[in-house]
Amino acid sequence: IAMMHNNIGWLHENAGDEVRAIVAYKRALEVVRNHAEDVTSLSATSLMSHLGALFTDLGALDSAQFYLEQGLAGTDSVSFAHDHLCMGQLREAQGRYAEAIRHLTWARDRAEREQNHQLFFASLGTLRRVYTAMNKPELAAAVVEELVVRARAIGNDQQLSGALLRRGELLRKSGALDAAERDLRTALSLARTNGYL
Repeated sequence: IAMMHNNIGWLHENAGDEVRAIVAYKRALEVVRNHAEDVTSLSATSLMSHLGALFTDLGALDSAQFYLEQGLAGTDSVSFAHDHLCMGQLREAQGRYAEAIRHLTWARDRAEREQNHQLFFASLGTLRRVYTAMNKPELAAAVVEELVVRARAIGNDQQLSGALLRRGELLRKSGALDAAERDLRTALSLARTNGYL
């Protein structure tokens, strides 16, 4: 039953219906907590991580913090990297940038060790936003460069297209117009070729 509620939550989350997703994830969490011995494929901390991320997206930061802190305190964490990514995104939304950087760095490093490219790129993308919000363009640029290098290394054209777009924007702002145009044209070409537009 917990897995059913979890899957319903996932469907609602992916359909953009955060409120219904929260209801379904809470039902799954209740089943997991009440029948832990019968539930082997779901963990309470994973569900709390999803709830925290949804509350962060909705701007309900107190609720997000409640679930994310409980999830990080759990000993059955299915995904350390995902939990810290969600906590980093919460801290970003709260304007607590030093804490966001700490969580996002942990998430990035763990995702790299686990070769979880999706979480790795999400961690770097959020780090870039944090450095941009802190008005640290040199650090944001370093993160963007890492995004470009890593996306090329693993052959992820979608990530590469986005990273080149961001690098092109930074180059344009710095006055390097030829390099900016090259990156922006390459990003557009990748997006068109792979159907991202």
